[in-house]
Amino acid sequence: MASSMGRNGKAGIGQMTFDQRVADAIELIEFLRRHLGVDKVIVLAESMGTLTGLPLTKHRPDLVQTQPAHTQPGSSAAASAGPVLAHLQP
Repeated sequence: MASSMGRNGKAGIGQMTFDQRVADAIELIEFLRRHLGVDKVIVLAESMGTLTGLPLTKHRPDLVQTQPAHTQPGSSAAASAGPVLAHLQP
């Protein structure tokens, strides 16, 4: 979904940032928890999704039971994770 926002998103919605992706994921998980009647969810993140899943888990551990993550060594997502996660440090 997010990868197509640049081409197909509504005009005027602004730039899709990692912080916005995390906020959107939190909103979705909160909805799913209410809808499914569960306390926590399992987040499965792969490749670029780890750049959303890891900060989400760090900032809202109350939402997540576990987060298996898979990123292929040497991938661009793995190389990008350090600077993105450093930006999110308190």
